[in-house]
Amino acid sequence: MSACEQKVVRLHNADHALAGQPYLDFSENGCSLCGVCADVCPLGIDRDGLAPSLPAIDFRTDVCLTHNGVICLSCVGHCASRALRLQLGGRVVLDEDNCIGCGACVSICPVEAIRVVSFDASPAEAGTDRP
Repeated sequence: MSACEQKVVRLHNADHALAGQPYLDFSENGCSLCGVCADVCPLGIDRDGLAPSLPAIDFRTDVCLTHNGVICLSCVGHCASRALRLQLGGRVVLDEDNCIGCGACVSICPVEAIRVVSFDASPAEAGTDRP
């Protein structure tokens, strides 16, 4: 979708079951929460109704570098809401109550330990096949 400067809002490919429908792709950038997508949405979604619920976050501590003895603060440095932070002992923790679901941490993680999954699916239910 050309209105999204961050290239987060994308449309499913023609051969996808949801062809032409929008989805959020955090593989390159996080959402800046600018609201332009709401402004151009043909359904007339207002900014107040932009995100009625936050997405589920799949934080895989089994692959997170800090949980495997390696110093890494990539996600912590990109988390504007401070939902990702370093706890005593040197491990990154996720405070889901502070997470705004912007996805800024997703593309910066060198081991893909963080995913923002569907707004209405748990991490276990969410698939990874998007386009």
